[in-house]
Amino acid sequence: MDSTIQVALIASTFSFCGVMIGAVISLSVSVFSNWYVSRRQKEQWIRERKAEKETWLRNKLQEVYTNCIYYLSKEGYTGWVSLSLKDVSEIEYYKLRFEGAKLDSENRRELRKWLNLLLLYHPRKDTKEFEDFLTKMREGKLKRGDVVEIAASDPRLLYRDMTRR
Repeated sequence: MDSTIQVALIASTFSFCGVMIGAVISLSVSVFSNWYVSRRQKEQWIRERKAEKETWLRNKLQEVYTNCIYYLSKEGYTGWVSLSLKDVSEIEYYKLRFEGAKLDSENRRELRKWLNLLLLYHPRKDTKEFEDFLTKMREGKLKRGDVVEIAASDPRLLYRDMTRR
């Protein structure tokens, strides 16, 4: 073989090897880059889901606390009818008392629903405070101040922006 052909063959072989090495390095960098971006996106997605879950829980807790306080604050309609309607006919009086009793029953049902949800979401279930709350609830001695106190000390109601780090 001629020496010029050998030189050309060696040069083309080295060129081909250089191209292959460059392609492998380029492909490796691309794969690593895609893996890194994918990992970062997954971490961001996890942080966003955690923040959404905390926001959902905080909103749900606010709804539970608000409704407990609202229904504990409602006064009975039956007592109102007894005190304020002395000048109506007897039939009208009993009709209004019946309606008041019906509204009172609906309010008690709603109150029980929201208090049961509060029991499920109570922040300190294994404490004496929870036992006291449960006892007051069973005895019908629960006041809105008790619920306000629990809400004020519930750490899950604090707003934390979990999307920033």
